Amino acid sequence: MNFHEVYARYAAPVQRFAYWLCRDEQLAQDLTSETFTRAWLRLDRLREPTLRSYLFAITRNLYLADRRRHRREVDLPDSLAATQPAPQTTAETAEHLAWLQQALGRLSERERSALLLRSREELSYAEIAATLKISLSAAKVTVHRARLKLLMARAEQENHER
Repeated sequence: MNFHEVYARYAAPVQRFAYWLCRDEQLAQDLTSETFTRAWLRLDRLREPTLRSYLFAITRNLYLADRRRHRREVDLPDSLAATQPAPQTTAETAEHLAWLQQALGRLSERERSALLLRSREELSYAEIAATLKISLSAAKVTVHRARLKLLMARAEQENHER
């Protein structure tokens, strides 16, 4: 039996089964399409006596996987509608980001790495030490010095702006 014959014979029952599982016409069509895509990829292994049950098993497994995926999703309340920041806020943020990138560029690679691992990636000092292949106390000192350098650079910028 070639794939065209398999599809012509079993597409309607598979789609009907998918619809009764999910009660959603669009999802049933998607499940049917994915079922036959997977069957087509395994066409050489398909056997006529078990073909129908095999297609239904694929459809059911796809449906269950879809349910598991959607179970982790939650709808956001309408009160969380996206808002655009004010143009002044956007400009200030861009300016601050540019300053921060420049200040980070003035740190040594080790200081920059340690600081980013701690502040952005939230690694423990022990994890930072292992990542950078330094001692635990060196990791703590390196992060501390990097923070001090950024604070001094910020104070210097503020004094310059006045």
